[in-house]
Amino acid sequence: MVNTALAWSLSTPSRFDGYPSPSRSDWRGFVNHSFSVDDGCLRYHLKITDDPHSISKLQDWRKIHSLLERRYRAPELIDWLDFPEIGFAGLLLQQVDGRIANFCDRPALVDQLIELADRLHNDADIRSRLIARESPKTYFDHFRPTGKIRPNLRASARAW
Repeated sequence: MVNTALAWSLSTPSRFDGYPSPSRSDWRGFVNHSFSVDDGCLRYHLKITDDPHSISKLQDWRKIHSLLERRYRAPELIDWLDFPEIGFAGLLLQQVDGRIANFCDRPALVDQLIELADRLHNDADIRSRLIARESPKTYFDHFRPTGKIRPNLRASARAW
């Protein structure tokens, strides 16, 4: 029933009124599909994808979820779910109910957000646990997809 509901919901923009009831919320991700799933008592956030690269990134999240939860207020990971019948896999997370931040009324919140994001991006423990599958790309690398670069791009990339 769940696989059928997910397959239907992935192809239909409206809410599916089955059990459990996935609610399509694609605004949360660019490649992943996000759902609020509930059984009438408990609510979860389901983040799934059929893109192999994105599945790999979600598996990275799974590897470091305890650090993310402890240090960065990430929602609790409940389980990893595979839906081989429809080719999707992903994370089942605790649903975090919240509201949209009003940065105009609370400018200090912007500073807190920037500080938290900066700590996350510079966290040595997380970096050490995420083994790069390939060398990280620099801005310069994005200018030369063919390996050949025009002289004027070389100068502008150096100045960058």
